[in-house]
Amino acid sequence: MKMVASFFYCGIMNPAMEKPQIKNDWNNKEACEFYTNLLKEVLETIPDTGASMVLGPMFILKSPEENFALFEEAQSKLKAEGKEVFNQLPFVDYNLKDAPFKYDIKFELFYKKLIESGKISACYLLPDWDKSEGTKREIQYCRENGVPVFEL
Repeated sequence: MKMVASFFYCGIMNPAMEKPQIKNDWNNKEACEFYTNLLKEVLETIPDTGASMVLGPMFILKSPEENFALFEEAQSKLKAEGKEVFNQLPFVDYNLKDAPFKYDIKFELFYKKLIESGKISACYLLPDWDKSEGTKREIQYCRENGVPVFEL
């Protein structure tokens, strides 16, 4: 897959932005602390009444930028329907300045806990969700916590 030279950060496509520096030596303890703190930050941004979240492939089938654009399009449609939507894109390791890139830990300490928090009221699936192992895990977390999941 060809990587696009532009870089996506916090909802803004910026061709001049350089790829973030990645700390390659995160140990598991540091990664756990990072994702736990990230979750705390995120939970403060979501209203107590909850929000919907879009799920789907981020790093397969298309470039991350193309996939992120699909997320943004779906989020816009949900907002136009009057739904409160949590935008997870700014909190994806790829979009953070420095992040562990330890998704095995992130799924357990961030995505699972986010869904367990009760602040995610529904999830909406992008096309090709079934090709993403990460999305399948998130759907399982939703099922375990009674969060409805809908296909877009």
